[in-house]
Amino acid sequence: MTDRSIKLENARLDIEDNRMWVRIGKFDVLLNHTDEGIVVDVWPWVEADSIIHPDAPVASCYAFDSDADDALEVDEA
Repeated sequence: MTDRSIKLENARLDIEDNRMWVRIGKFDVLLNHTDEGIVVDVWPWVEADSIIHPDAPVASCYAFDSDADDALEVDEA
């Protein structure tokens, strides 16, 4: 059975660059806060000393600060 638990002890916070890595199951998830919102990149988890490192994430998504603002707007109609 695959361990699908979140490994917060493996979380890496880079305050200077507004980034955080979290291991979740078979994935390393990068949360990257930008000037316009947030970008989430999902990478396959590999051992630190592995000779195989992927060139690109397996999935990415983003949300703009304006998306959060729009979602919180009260419709006056």
